[in-house]
Amino acid sequence: MPMTLRTLLNSRRGVAALVALACAAALAVAGCGSSSSSDGGTTASADLSRAARKPDSATPVRLGVTGLGINLYWDLIAADRAGIFRDNNLTPTFVAVSTPGDLVSAASGGSTDFVSVATDTLINAEDRGAPLKIVASEAYGSYDLVAKNSIGDWEQLKGKKVGIADPGSGSTVLLNALLAKHGLTPKDVTYVPAAATPQRLAALQSGAVDAALLADPANYTAIETGDFHSLGNTVDAVYPYQITTHAVNEDFAKKNPSAVIAFVTSIQQAHDWLYDPANKDAAIDAFADVARVPRAIAERSYDAMFNRFRTMSPSAQIDPRAMAAVYDAMNTTTGQRTERSDDRYIDPAYLRAAGVN
Repeated sequence: MPMTLRTLLNSRRGVAALVALACAAALAVAGCGSSSSSDGGTTASADLSRAARKPDSATPVRLGVTGLGINLYWDLIAADRAGIFRDNNLTPTFVAVSTPGDLVSAASGGSTDFVSVATDTLINAEDRGAPLKIVASEAYGSYDLVAKNSIGDWEQLKGKKVGIADPGSGSTVLLNALLAKHGLTPKDVTYVPAAATPQRLAALQSGAVDAALLADPANYTAIETGDFHSLGNTVDAVYPYQITTHAVNEDFAKKNPSAVIAFVTSIQQAHDWLYDPANKDAAIDAFADVARVPRAIAERSYDAMFNRFRTMSPSAQIDPRAMAAVYDAMNTTTGQRTERSDDRYIDPAYLRAAGVN
């Protein structure tokens, strides 16, 4: 069920129904093919020269997320809390769906207009004919491998249980690279799939796993207890890696080009707003509120994302290197050599229309 930002994390009622309806709708469009034109751009954005950069009046848009309490969604939080969406005449409603796969199904079926989710999940959906196109960058991959204090170094990690999302996910690809950097392989540990970051944190705290791959702020939540520490961050092994992106439902884009330009403009402005030191305190306060973490943890997350690692792309631009890393990882995971290119999955016209080259 649609929710406001303030109540998104407080309620889960209606989500199961939403997923069921979304998946049914997605099945209805499955196999119909994408509306992409032969040159890689969508028919919706074939000519945006006449479209306004923002709607004439407040326009409601539905934004699909898996939950706003992780650092990957910081741009959406900023765009909402700083009034950037409002200034671009958009009125957002956040639609929470529990898994990336169900989230993409919801967007494909028209239950959301935009979706912000793992890039590899979007690519797989587009390969199956989902009517989606990536329109802006969100974040590069950055995960800490957080371990019990008894595991003092990488050698001591051998034989231990490690919580991951799933073996084929982008985050696990990054973990594999981090292990390799320190002379290990996935065979040296036992991977334990534990869904999303909150579930991996719970598994670590309960003792079900000895280490877990955690995004901000869950990594700092664990470390602050004094019982765990970070062995390393995936940025040390792979950077940039386009872990998440923003995509639009192409049917919505055809009918509402100005709203899509306004959304992309909002994301671009949110990225720039977040990197501006003048907005640091406001950004930290907003994230601490939405993620329900102490301000000190939100501050550590901000420092990691916008100072140390810089894992939110400048002006929401899509770096070809970051996408190439995703394509290579997907091919490595499947063991097949599939030719992929940005033209197949990305429509850059909206970024151009928003004034971002």
